[in-house]
Amino acid sequence: MPIINKTLSFIALVAFIGGAVFANVSCVSAQNKVTTGEQERYRLAADYSKQFRGLSVLIMKGSKIVYEEYQNGFQADDAHQLASGTKSFSGVIALMAVEDKLLKLDEKASDTITEWKTDKQKSQITIRQLLSLTSGIDAGEVGAPPTYSDAVKSPAKFDAGTTFEYGPAPFQVFGEVLRRKLLPKKEGVMDYMKRKLLDPIGLKVSSWTMQNGQPNIPSGAFLTAREWAKFGQLLKKGGM
Repeated sequence: MPIINKTLSFIALVAFIGGAVFANVSCVSAQNKVTTGEQERYRLAADYSKQFRGLSVLIMKGSKIVYEEYQNGFQADDAHQLASGTKSFSGVIALMAVEDKLLKLDEKASDTITEWKTDKQKSQITIRQLLSLTSGIDAGEVGAPPTYSDAVKSPAKFDAGTTFEYGPAPFQVFGEVLRRKLLPKKEGVMDYMKRKLLDPIGLKVSSWTMQNGQPNIPSGAFLTAREWAKFGQLLKKGGM
């Protein structure tokens, strides 16, 4: 059954920003058979990965794993930090929140982050702009996400919608927006992600780094390759 019905174009954008890569060869189930030539290409790709300190290569064709290799001391049950791949979850969670009528992508973040209302630039930022990294706020240092409360204090450097700047702070602001939206329901951000996204697709997170009790939205997830592939399948199947 579908767990999300909105268009996936916005999700794809956030997945691209987050650096998420799913090796998923698209085809119908009747074409799941792998040729000798395909296997050779998979092996060459795996050799390249191993040469450059890769840890795992998992390729799916349709819904079937057709190639799987673990490298450089890494094992199938070992979880690895997704780093910026974690950002890919944000687009899906945002659209689920839209379907739950918690928010709208083009609403002003200042409707929820009310302390932004008196700031000429920050008062104009939309949730879509936060997640597409065009909000204009100082995006922060890559690999060093601020807490939600510190992210909200990030200064505006540009007018909203005019400049792309990569960094973790806008995603943490989105986390704070979602946290405040969920307060009346007495549900936390991590609990919402588990209930709406992770549990329905059977995705088991090995760990997720937290800051002041809140999930690190831009880089905190640790998954095995097979668990990560479950999220790729969700996107490939259009939210099914």
